Amino acid sequence: MNLRFSSCLLVMTLASGCSEPLCGDTCDGGNGGSGGSGGNDEGGQGGEGGQGGHGGSCSFPGGTVQIAIDLEVPFDDMHLEGALTATSATTWELDTCPPDATCDVSAIVAITVDVPGLAPQIPDGTFVSVDFAADAYPDEVERVRLTIRNLPEWSGLPNATSSEPWLWLFATTGIEDSGLPITKVKRCSHDPPPPNEAEAYSVFDLEVAADNGPDGGPFTVGPGDVVTVTYASGPEVGTFELANVHVLVDYDFDYAHYGLARTASE
Repeated sequence: MNLRFSSCLLVMTLASGCSEPLCGDTCDGGNGGSGGSGGNDEGGQGGEGGQGGHGGSCSFPGGTVQIAIDLEVPFDDMHLEGALTATSATTWELDTCPPDATCDVSAIVAITVDVPGLAPQIPDGTFVSVDFAADAYPDEVERVRLTIRNLPEWSGLPNATSSEPWLWLFATTGIEDSGLPITKVKRCSHDPPPPNEAEAYSVFDLEVAADNGPDGGPFTVGPGDVVTVTYASGPEVGTFELANVHVLVDYDFDYAHYGLARTASE
């Protein structure tokens, strides 16, 4: 067994939040007319003889996705395989030592995935693959993504849970190239006037192409919402809970906090 990991907790988190009500369909403040008073919030400034612009609220709920892997070596991207056992509602131990090998305790890798609103249900002892990706930019918080999929067999042994390579859990704090049928749709914007342009941001809904959508079409999931998503075919076949914790672009930098968890083995 070549993998040997021990304790040095690397925790990737993002923190942001706001408890104000979310905006409606129109969120940017309007431009002032002539002669009225300026609108509230981001509303326009009144001129002479007319009405000021219409302000709006573009906020997002507090809460973040948290992803942590216990490794002693630096990493940006990695792939692990093993048998998964839950130690709490949001933590697991991945035994990377194959059943036909002898390993010490360093073969146990601790994994934490905490997505508010989700309760992943992965049977203990399930063979899984764990893929982790990270990116970093100067002066920005590192964004991460973690995917747990069912492994049909491991080290020549069949998976007692299922022989299907289905998805168990997906979570991200900003990396969106997941391959899932989920896209973001702009909900509203907060655009303060100069000199506060750096405080601008846009909030997004998640658009989901799933079989349980209205008339079989896509539907949107707003910030802070958790919905049931069903796929009748494809690699994500099954029923999941999708949590849109919050998705926003903050001064041209994307933060996509959401997760998708299978509700039960099929």
